[in-house]
Amino acid sequence: MFFIICVGIFLTIIALGIIFIVLIQKPKGEGLTALAEGSNMKQLVGVAQMPSVLEKLTYLLLVLLFAFTFIFTVLLSSHYLPEHGIE
Repeated sequence: MFFIICVGIFLTIIALGIIFIVLIQKPKGEGLTALAEGSNMKQLVGVAQMPSVLEKLTYLLLVLLFAFTFIFTVLLSSHYLPEHGIE
């Protein structure tokens, strides 16, 4: 039971990370990245590279979410389902 709770918390953290990264990306107009323009983020990755870094981070988190969801589903179904089908 503890493992299931930990998996749920882990997947929730990844999903919230995706939501946060998507919200701070700059769409056609402005975005929440305007808030980061005054911070040290410009110096860290550069102004031109910031959207690229956020986009790559979004894709990375999406791949992690789908991969871990698939892996944990297979692990939990093999552990909690009976060996000879559903009884």
